[in-house]
Amino acid sequence: MSAYQNTTTAIAEALSETLREVDSWFDSPSDLLFRRPAPERWSIAQILEHITLTNHFLLLVIRKQTARALKKAASGASPPAIDPTDIGRLDRVASYGSFPWVRPEHMEPSSNPDLQSARQRLSEQGQVAQVLLASMPSGEGGPRYRFNVGRLFGSAKPLRVVVVLGAPCEAPPRAASSHERTS
Repeated sequence: MSAYQNTTTAIAEALSETLREVDSWFDSPSDLLFRRPAPERWSIAQILEHITLTNHFLLLVIRKQTARALKKAASGASPPAIDPTDIGRLDRVASYGSFPWVRPEHMEPSSNPDLQSARQRLSEQGQVAQVLLASMPSGEGGPRYRFNVGRLFGSAKPLRVVVVLGAPCEAPPRAASSHERTS
């Protein structure tokens, strides 16, 4: 097995484990799911919906960049000359508070999320992420691109962006009020 395949396997396992952990929260008692710890804080249900909203927009970027990478690979381009096991640079992204983030309005959860729909979306998003990841087993992903958190770790490959979807956070995200959007 190549180093890229080892990395892809490790990412796929981390993604599956993280999505299983997130999914388990949907089985929490209703009073726990919908309780807000403070008026300006989100409930667990809102956090779960926020995860699916964020995944939706990350997957838009991942799909686009995966298609570019596979097109480039199909044209005969060699995989990038990088160490495929050097995904540790993304660890900073999974650490709460590691970078300033202004959450866009379209990633804000509703006041009363539909958890059945959110759970279904999370499952579908996990499946899509796994398919995209499996489509790049040989290090495809030569085109470099940047997105909002790109300042932290420079340019990123599609394979590496999937890690963001599967990276467990160090601490639960602190929900900001509508007038405090930097969290």
